[in-house]
Amino acid sequence: MALMVHVLFIDDDPKAQATVAMILADRYAVLPAGSAAEGLRLVGEQEPDVVLLDIDLPDRDGLSVLEEILAGPCPP
Repeated sequence: MALMVHVLFIDDDPKAQATVAMILADRYAVLPAGSAAEGLRLVGEQEPDVVLLDIDLPDRDGLSVLEEILAGPCPP
């Protein structure tokens, strides 16, 4: 049995969320997050295999989110 790859998609645009989920749903488990805070929480809780990250988020710059993810474990 093949393991499902989990993709965390952090983007505040609902249309982008729906489009990515529709495109990837056949092969990947897509975890949506609408904000940087929610995305960081899901990184800590779900430990996704891949993170797709919007750079322009309403609550935080996407590059600082990326730096935090790369720095180490995120608290759940």
